[in-house]
Amino acid sequence: MTTERWLAPNEVYFNDLEIIAGGIYNTAPTLSRKWTSRFYALAKLVATWSKDPDRQVGAVIVSDRKMIRGVGYNGLPRGLRDIKLRTEDHIHAEVNAIFNASEGVRKCALFVTSFPCTPCAAVIIQAGIEAVYAPPMEYGSDSWWHSQLRARCMFNEAGVEVAYAE
Repeated sequence: MTTERWLAPNEVYFNDLEIIAGGIYNTAPTLSRKWTSRFYALAKLVATWSKDPDRQVGAVIVSDRKMIRGVGYNGLPRGLRDIKLRTEDHIHAEVNAIFNASEGVRKCALFVTSFPCTPCAAVIIQAGIEAVYAPPMEYGSDSWWHSQLRARCMFNEAGVEVAYAE
């Protein structure tokens, strides 16, 4: 029988397998600090392309040979007018980067300027991305915190490595 409980922000989620959701970073494949900084800076630049005034998020997908495969930012799907910003219609940066990839993204790393939510984590895992470089999970609301926490647990279970990036 699995017992679960949610703890406060900056604590961790435990079950009887002791899945650690919030505290283990730097488990991703080692990239030099120089390359990590470059790709994360690019993700920050891509985030500025978003027209969402409240939350600009950028993502960059990089192959194991340090080749950029795709970039994305949060925004409306192609063809929708952005006269009235409808955040519920936005496609998240991580998903846009996967959709915009020039080649397959299996075994690639994802650099993203906000820790992924649960639905994005599912897409990241399904796409075969092996590592995620993201800032620490952030507490914005209970639902946002739990979504990030669940995403972290999903990454652990699927073997997607996560590294802290800033």
